[in-house]
Amino acid sequence: MIMFIGIARFYGAEAFGQFTTAHTFTSLFFIVADFGFDLLLSTEVARNQTRAKEILERYLPLKLVFTFTAVVLMSTLAFFGSQSESTKMLMYIFSLGIIGNSLANFFFALMKGYEQLQHETKISFFQNLLLLVVLLTLGLLHTPIVYVAIAFVVSRFAGLVLIYFSSIRVLKFPSISFSLEHWKETLVQCLPFGFNLLFGTLYFQLDTILLSYWKGDYEVGIYQAAMKLLVLVLIIPEVIINAMLPVLSRFHSEDEGKWLHLGKLLHKTLFYTVMPIAMIFFLYTERIIEIVYGVEKFKESIPILRLFSVCLLIRFFNATVTVMLTTSRRQSVLMMISIGLTILNIGFNVFAIPLYGTIGAAYVSLITTVIAGIPTYIIAKKYFWKILFDTRLMVTFVLIGVTTFALWSIKEFSMFPISVFAMIIGYLVLVYFGGYSVEERKLVFAIKSYR
Repeated sequence: MIMFIGIARFYGAEAFGQFTTAHTFTSLFFIVADFGFDLLLSTEVARNQTRAKEILERYLPLKLVFTFTAVVLMSTLAFFGSQSESTKMLMYIFSLGIIGNSLANFFFALMKGYEQLQHETKISFFQNLLLLVVLLTLGLLHTPIVYVAIAFVVSRFAGLVLIYFSSIRVLKFPSISFSLEHWKETLVQCLPFGFNLLFGTLYFQLDTILLSYWKGDYEVGIYQAAMKLLVLVLIIPEVIINAMLPVLSRFHSEDEGKWLHLGKLLHKTLFYTVMPIAMIFFLYTERIIEIVYGVEKFKESIPILRLFSVCLLIRFFNATVTVMLTTSRRQSVLMMISIGLTILNIGFNVFAIPLYGTIGAAYVSLITTVIAGIPTYIIAKKYFWKILFDTRLMVTFVLIGVTTFALWSIKEFSMFPISVFAMIIGYLVLVYFGGYSVEERKLVFAIKSYR
């Protein structure tokens, strides 16, 4: 996120649009490279760690095939596409980064199956800190943006080398061989995961791609300035869910009561986390854009970010049901939902973007985010009420809503830093003492793992 903010400030809206357009395409083709192998590897190793080496060797060959296919497809799209020459060059460079990033994530997924996330933490911190230092140097020297892209790709390969040797050392695998004996069964097993990831990502990134084709690099830069702040907050559920996924997979096989209990606690924690962030984004949008990007360059991002603040609430609310369906092996259902949402998103954006540009794309994101939760709630009705609704949670939500309404009427007179600080402190006290029961509070802040 700091890297993207730095690019926006150093290079301006148009170059930022070029960079984020190329990066968006990379995210899509990265899903082709992943195609569910990472998630499948984590969940299957978590269920049976004694077969970890066998599972790894079974998935790795197909992972390599999909990875190199993604590189070829993205390079081909750049060659024949109608993007600007600068955007095409960035796409070529980023396509090579798919190899390092995809294979590194594969070995990170292996370690997640063992519930050992510390290796990914250390390596990710190292490679991103290195990248940040390089970006700062390049930005201050005003070097062309292609060098930033090259640095990004090199950092991904550095992460791959580090996690590969860490995995071999920690798990004590003497070597890793390839096995294509069960490739058909493996491919069939991955299809629901892969299509769900592909269409889920396409649904989330489609607006940026359509803006790049129909409106240009500048509009993409304005839209992505708000989108990157949304993505920054969405890192929170991704981190928490990635940490909890192996445990939830194990509990679904061992004890459904614990699985439901942990799911409810996950939902409460996610929603408690997002409520103050969404409130601050909604109330102080202008100040946030001004602090992060400079309001003169990116003032058109302000109404987009305000709409995204509502999207945040809904996405966090929907997140737990999705992960519960994943750990209960309902991936094929999620795949069908993702495909339907993508088609719906395309239909809405075909109408909204040509007429209303970036703000039209933002409204489409909000509408489809609301619609996204409906089928998952229907499918998960067996445990929907047990997980999603809680008296303490609802009381906290109402209090936040009343506070937001009250502050909206005086926000022009409120002192931004002091108001935000006071709200966060008050909210933390409220959630700690009133948001959780005594038992839940002990579990959330426990040092030892939940067994």
